[in-house]
Amino acid sequence: MDNAERLELADQFLENFRATVRATRVIFRHEVERHGVTWPQYGMLRMIKRQGPVTITELSSFLNISPPTASKMIDILCGKGMLERTKDHEDHRVTHLKLTVRSQNLLKKINKQQSHMIAEAFGGADQAELESFTEMMKLLADHLLALVAEWKKPQPDEG
Repeated sequence: MDNAERLELADQFLENFRATVRATRVIFRHEVERHGVTWPQYGMLRMIKRQGPVTITELSSFLNISPPTASKMIDILCGKGMLERTKDHEDHRVTHLKLTVRSQNLLKKINKQQSHMIAEAFGGADQAELESFTEMMKLLADHLLALVAEWKKPQPDEG
């Protein structure tokens, strides 16, 4: 395969990938909001699940939102019984955020619903096709994440 064919396939992949992301976002957002959680709140809960207990500053940095915006969202999620604030044992000025049992159960339920939707969307593909596709997606994700990690490394001063 020459470079032009490779680029054409990359363009086709990106077009289909973007359409898939748009469609799943609409469907998943609808499912999340049926449970009384907004899409941004769901993202916050997922980030806390991924990172473990975090501070407001850490969370706002991970989500690329301002600390006041994060604080407002946290207050709402605490009010819904989805987040819990705990004081740091060593430095009582520091507050950590963690998921409650209620939010953990919600995330499990939503993840299960999403998995079922994707499995249904796979339609008539056979197991070998799905395994190959999944492996290719993993290779792509691993490669792109490695690029991101490389970009985040401090660069020596050019002088």
